[in-house]
Amino acid sequence: MVPSFPFQRLPNKPFQNVLKSMSVGNLLSYSMCSEASKSHVTNLKVKINSFEINVTENVHLFVKSEHGPTFNFRTVTSANGNISDDVTPANENEKHRWYKKGFELRNWIEHFLSVLNHSKIDKLNFISQQGERSKNDYLRDSLEGFKVDCFTVQQCSESYQRSIFRNFSPINTFIICATGAESTKAISSALPHNLKDFGYVSRGATWNFSLDNLLLSNSRNLVVIEARFSFPDINMFLKHWLNGSNRRLTNAYFIYTTPLVSEDISKGLPFSIPSEAEISKLPSDLMEHRETMFQLKRKFDSTATIVLKQNNGKHVFNMFVEHF
Repeated sequence: MVPSFPFQRLPNKPFQNVLKSMSVGNLLSYSMCSEASKSHVTNLKVKINSFEINVTENVHLFVKSEHGPTFNFRTVTSANGNISDDVTPANENEKHRWYKKGFELRNWIEHFLSVLNHSKIDKLNFISQQGERSKNDYLRDSLEGFKVDCFTVQQCSESYQRSIFRNFSPINTFIICATGAESTKAISSALPHNLKDFGYVSRGATWNFSLDNLLLSNSRNLVVIEARFSFPDINMFLKHWLNGSNRRLTNAYFIYTTPLVSEDISKGLPFSIPSEAEISKLPSDLMEHRETMFQLKRKFDSTATIVLKQNNGKHVFNMFVEHF
């Protein structure tokens, strides 16, 4: 149970001063006391930077505020492997649990977002999950309907990833951190569309679907670290872009561990070399460490500047798109 707060008997002004001096953790605790205390905290309009959820063996809820430390709740896994409906502050002993009759994980998330006047889950991170269907079903039921801004999957089994992609989708950003070939198999049939950002960190994984899939995802920013695309793949990617695929694309950034060959990438493309005047108008960070660059002009709406460069021992393909 959450503790009682005797300061509620103070006159209004000192009472408000006490509320304003409280940490996010104490405010959340106080908000659980009654409908009145919930209203007090909601009306305080506490500003937080983000609300994040990490799914590991347990579920961790992070409240990152503008002032003070991050407050971290976590669920507790019971002896039979199920996730408990109680939560506990991460720095407390497991015996110190927050409990409210009828509250499940979903209710905790709803309550915290409500009293903090926060409309979404900023980051939802699945880390090292291995296909526990019962847990994923529980999470789907707990998280269904919430807006998720950034969604990441790290080192999860293929079956678990497939289940994740069926049940959850982000608003803006989707990041995959993979260590094996199974990761890209799961993505290939469930790649989210119309995102602001899509990122993939391969960490030695084999890329099992074409670069065209990324273009068709219609995301504005594409980032692939330790890319496995061949030069003909990139060449075809650029040809499809010239023919009108993905009119939202503004930046593609692929990091390779091997050198890039400009002649193979630009083969058969109607490219031009930008003038010094054109170069001066481009972002300075795009030009840093450049070795080769060329431009492609799509007749009806945009110009792409392709820069090949080396940076800290890595070989970079950077495509910057300006829309008319």
